[in-house]
Amino acid sequence: YRAVVNLGNMSYSLYKIDVIGIIGDATANGWDGDTDMTYNSDELCWEVVTTLKPGSLKFRANHDWTLSWGGTFDSIVSDGANLTVASPGAYRVQFFLTYDGNSHAVLTRQ
Repeated sequence: YRAVVNLGNMSYSLYKIDVIGIIGDATANGWDGDTDMTYNSDELCWEVVTTLKPGSLKFRANHDWTLSWGGTFDSIVSDGANLTVASPGAYRVQFFLTYDGNSHAVLTRQ
């Protein structure tokens, strides 16, 4: 679950996350479909090994845009900018989701 807090009206809601995926023109499915990730409980991250091409990508939950993340690989934030993949190849993509300003992603060439 991910808490969504609104300080303006002093409320919060919980959003159940069933799956996190990557989407974008850097992925095999482009902007038309997610590449699903699995949760790695040993490393406490969502991850997938996939082939990427030069372009952009974002992380999102449950195959929709209610919760999405971007920014920079060192600082992933809610509704952040698209992330850029510069070089094509097979990558292990890891997304460490904690809180805005501390969440980050790691791309490791395979």
